[in-house]
Amino acid sequence: MTASADRCDWSPIPFGFNESGLSADAQQRLSDLAQCMKTAPGRVTLAGHADERGTEEYNLQLSNRRAASVKRYLTDLGVPASQLGTVGYGETRPVNSASSEDAWSENRRVEFQR
Repeated sequence: MTASADRCDWSPIPFGFNESGLSADAQQRLSDLAQCMKTAPGRVTLAGHADERGTEEYNLQLSNRRAASVKRYLTDLGVPASQLGTVGYGETRPVNSASSEDAWSENRRVEFQR
């Protein structure tokens, strides 16, 4: 990745409980990121995650929908689809293993893997 890619905001995109739609804040962040990505091309994997509530199968599907939602938004803004991959991890890779609302909200996300 080039130096300009290092200036992109690669922090995870959060999601609400049982949601795969993008909040207004997430849309704004992705708009900024799309501009940055167009000036710093390179392959990025969008990794979807879910909290521990729900069945493993459901959470896997939800995490895939979250990653697909981010990809669709970025491609609508002109980021080449060939630059973006998606993967869903469901509940298998929590960033916070506690069983609390704060932990669950941290775990509902899409991360950018470069």
